[in-house]
Amino acid sequence: MPFSLPLVRPSGPVPRSRTAVCARSTICARRVAAVLGLALALALPAGARAQSDSGLGLIAGEVRLEAQTGSDAGMGSVALGSIWQVGSHHLLQLDLGAAAYDSVRTGRIAGHLSLQTAPGRKYGLFGVYEDVDEAAVQSYLGGVEAMWALAPGLRAEGQLGAGVVQPASTDFLFGAGRLTRAAGAVEFAAGYQIAAIDELEMGLTVHSVDLGVARVRGPLRLGAALRHDRITGSGRGADHRDTALVLSVGWRFGGKAGQGGDQGVGGRLFHTPRPVAPLWRAGVMRF
Repeated sequence: MPFSLPLVRPSGPVPRSRTAVCARSTICARRVAAVLGLALALALPAGARAQSDSGLGLIAGEVRLEAQTGSDAGMGSVALGSIWQVGSHHLLQLDLGAAAYDSVRTGRIAGHLSLQTAPGRKYGLFGVYEDVDEAAVQSYLGGVEAMWALAPGLRAEGQLGAGVVQPASTDFLFGAGRLTRAAGAVEFAAGYQIAAIDELEMGLTVHSVDLGVARVRGPLRLGAALRHDRITGSGRGADHRDTALVLSVGWRFGGKAGQGGDQGVGGRLFHTPRPVAPLWRAGVMRF
């Protein structure tokens, strides 16, 4: 039987014709396709120039494992990210990842195309595709992002975008920001993410805040963070809160991981946004 997200519906019939649903699905898909298409249009000429300029070269990368404990179901994840030089000023970041939330498992792939105009700043476009294992559910999102070195050892990044969860055509807008401070072999980080879902059956705002510290020794990175999720609005999952401890271990690789010194951001990975992850962690979108 066809799959649909188990959202709370208002009392009484909701007049939504099949034509209206199909039209809404098409519009949502076109929004994300337009962002990804623009990223591809910029990437192709950049890649072509790169072959004649300096070729494709690995700058840096990281493999990371995470484990979570909290009042919501336990979670584990693995991620691989890498940054490639595709020209004198263009960078391509590729991400692969998988996560498990109780009985739900997801896999994702992401691409980030950025322009580094100075050692201390880069900006560009990104796209993310996420698929739910053993269910016909996919999440598409895309947007713009930037990273700046504010001072030696201090950097900030921000992202804005839109996405859609299919086949229910649940679309959303989101934003994310992160501040990282390196003090010797110790890194402190603070992040915030917000997503807004405005549908006939669901009106939710999803918040996620995290505060973390990591010990870096050579390529090895050991981290711990507190993350707080909060879901407000109307519909299933409203007024949900959860605080979790997240432990991580990472291994960085690449000969140019520190390119640019404390002021450089070329070898720093963008965080791949996952705006609906708090909903999946809370079991709001149970598959």
